[in-house]
Amino acid sequence: MNGGADAVRIDYLVSRFPKTSETFILREIDALDRRGRWELGLRSLFRSPDSATVHEAAARWAGVLRRPGVGAVAAGLTWAVRRRPRALADVLAVVIREHARRP
Repeated sequence: MNGGADAVRIDYLVSRFPKTSETFILREIDALDRRGRWELGLRSLFRSPDSATVHEAAARWAGVLRRPGVGAVAAGLTWAVRRRPRALADVLAVVIREHARRP
């Protein structure tokens, strides 16, 4: 939320938001926001099934929450393939390995 003209943008990508079990992410985002050096965003791939009951800590971030559409996901993936293929491959390897270990 905070951040000036030269602020670095940090977007958090979570599978679902709001999700009560992910309060550690909220604590981290709140702490960064208090420092005021970053422009913070929150992206959620899926709507949380319990989104109607948002706890107070999550409610303040509901205004910045965005759910990327298929086009945005494709554009981001294309960017990563072209600009950071090694980093993308590393991330995908971790995701696949961890999912295979604990689906």
